[in-house]
Amino acid sequence: MRPLVLALGLVKLVSAYQQVPFTAPSPTALLSAEFNTFALELLDEWAVPGLSLGIVKVGNDGKLLTDFRGYGTAGKGRKVDQDTLFGIASNSKAFTAAAVAHLVDQGKLSWEDKVTQLLPDLKFSDTFANEQATPIDILSHRTGLPRHEHSYQLGETPKEFVQRISGLRPSAEFRAEWQYNNQMFVTAAYLVSELSGEPFTDFVSSTFFKPLNMTATTYTPLLDDTDAMKHLSSSFATLKNWTSVEIPYNFNATFDQLQLHAGAGGVVSSAQDLVKWLAFLIEQRKTVSGSTTDGSLDTILSPESVKRMTDGHMLQEVASEWPETSAFNYGLGLRSFSYRGVQAINHGGDIPGFGTQLLWSFDRGIGVVALCNADGTGNAVADVAAYRAFDELLRLDKIDWNSRYREKYAVARAERVARISSAFALSTADVVPSDHLKSYIGTYHDYAYGNISVCPSPSSDYPSSTSLPIACSALSQRLDGVLSTDDTPPPSPRALLVAAPGLFGISHLILEHDAGESWKGVAASVFGGVEGREQGLLVYDGSGEIKVELVEGKQVEVWGVWGAGPEVWRREKERRKEGMWGEPEVVFTRV
Repeated sequence: MRPLVLALGLVKLVSAYQQVPFTAPSPTALLSAEFNTFALELLDEWAVPGLSLGIVKVGNDGKLLTDFRGYGTAGKGRKVDQDTLFGIASNSKAFTAAAVAHLVDQGKLSWEDKVTQLLPDLKFSDTFANEQATPIDILSHRTGLPRHEHSYQLGETPKEFVQRISGLRPSAEFRAEWQYNNQMFVTAAYLVSELSGEPFTDFVSSTFFKPLNMTATTYTPLLDDTDAMKHLSSSFATLKNWTSVEIPYNFNATFDQLQLHAGAGGVVSSAQDLVKWLAFLIEQRKTVSGSTTDGSLDTILSPESVKRMTDGHMLQEVASEWPETSAFNYGLGLRSFSYRGVQAINHGGDIPGFGTQLLWSFDRGIGVVALCNADGTGNAVADVAAYRAFDELLRLDKIDWNSRYREKYAVARAERVARISSAFALSTADVVPSDHLKSYIGTYHDYAYGNISVCPSPSSDYPSSTSLPIACSALSQRLDGVLSTDDTPPPSPRALLVAAPGLFGISHLILEHDAGESWKGVAASVFGGVEGREQGLLVYDGSGEIKVELVEGKQVEVWGVWGAGPEVWRREKERRKEGMWGEPEVVFTRV
């Protein structure tokens, strides 16, 4: 396979709405020829269909060199190349942070402004956070809120979403812990739209995509013309037998869905376009470090704002995972760290069917874009490929990143399967009478999380003549003939299901009886429309044990769903080993 290589020259910008043109001098390979063999073997081992790689090198004279490599398939008989489009997931967050920073450059707000004053619709349940939270706090994951990923609601507007944040419980004190939270980037996108007076996606497109000549980058591949769909890669899931199956791309299906999650993970882009984004960030960040430019790029985003994004604002990890890396500091939609003595910036991203990694150093003027059309295994491939390419660009001895990730993935997968199996193997000695089970069936509500419905298992002997909530019937239909991605035992006929049809995350909980009114289980999602199969695809979320108390059929108290940050989660696990679960994370009351 011949790598696709292009040398680019950055021509200075005159107007914020004038595209930055690029020229194409003689080709230059930035990676070794053996990288091609390495990448193809990587895809084969991890059962990932495709990988698109973009490499950029920014010289001190402003000249850019790029090297593009495409491996594998994009689905539907197409080969991956530098123009293949991928959902870049959380690598979208840098664009959201940049949009806020652009408004700061324009004087529309300051970094010290209080977000609840900028957005009257926003309120935090924590009084201190409510009074003090700034744009930096919401963009660096330090508000005290955990993920609360399962509280999104179908059909709601960004305004309605932001209003419900007041009902979410924090899992840590304000600015005390780093806890990843997509909702704050939904909030930031809403802030941009309110202050700019235009839809967030339009603002980002006109402020960044157009001036940087990122012509293929979009938030709306399903709503764009056929050219975008022609280049959009299929998305895949990896089954338990290490084969891949195509799953539907569910993001951006409607304009309302797009506006809700665009800020957290909605960008769709290519390696070709993303190297332009990295080149711009590198050039502007180098300016702060002493390089000189004529300032013509500042109308897009000032060097000071890029520095603000890349500076660490919250310590993400107390200790480093690898000996070659320092602890990570989270900036604004980006992470900073030291890699083998070199300053580095990175961020990963995953949504169903896509895994991405962007890794760069303004100090060395180099950047890597790695895009895969699978999540999970695709994230591993993107990370390994990015670090291997980074090592080559730095001309350092190559680390066997693949072996490290293989071991890491195997351990995580084994723990995940063990948690799921354990949840389905609870003691059945304390059998719940059918009449008692019947009292649990129904719909329950929480202000922040919306409605859930407690349902009997489709394989149970629950009387078919009994009326069930509509959500239960819909879930039962989706589970009919479903194909699981995990090699785990099925739940028992006595299991209860909790239908939670939100926009992100899970579709339902699967609960087995523990004791009294206490149930334990796992979360799961069902993907419909899997190519070549009539049945849907069942994916378990084995990230942690879920506990539910069904209080006399009047309330549903839930633990294990809010997605606390790493240090908070570590402490929670230790307490729960001793049977100390604390207050419920969310309480639903019967409707």
